[in-house]
Amino acid sequence: MTEQHVIRVFADSDIVVLVVRANGGSDALQFIHELDRRYQARFKRYFERLRDGHAMQSPQHIRRLNDGSEPVVHELKADKYRLYLIRVGPRWFVTHGREKPKDSQVAREAQKARVIFWEARGEQR
Repeated sequence: MTEQHVIRVFADSDIVVLVVRANGGSDALQFIHELDRRYQARFKRYFERLRDGHAMQSPQHIRRLNDGSEPVVHELKADKYRLYLIRVGPRWFVTHGREKPKDSQVAREAQKARVIFWEARGEQR
């Protein structure tokens, strides 16, 4: 994925990046900007932990959504809000966010994360 398809969360690191879709927009950035400052701050702290390679409490703050599909999607949690991430090597790609979905909708959110990820890479899956 080229730099034009991502937005760095931290200027000095490309470990945590927001995915930019083919239309030039970022679902993740738009969602984060619409959050209250306290939730923005919480997600920023989580991003710092991911950037620095520190463990996070699972499933309290992050959980792996493993439905057998690749790539594996992770759900980052802050109260009633969720961000969806895909890890490739050391990098975390943040695809989108939303309010906590019903359990029956979690698989749909994981699939949406994959669609956004592959779209940004210029691939159809």
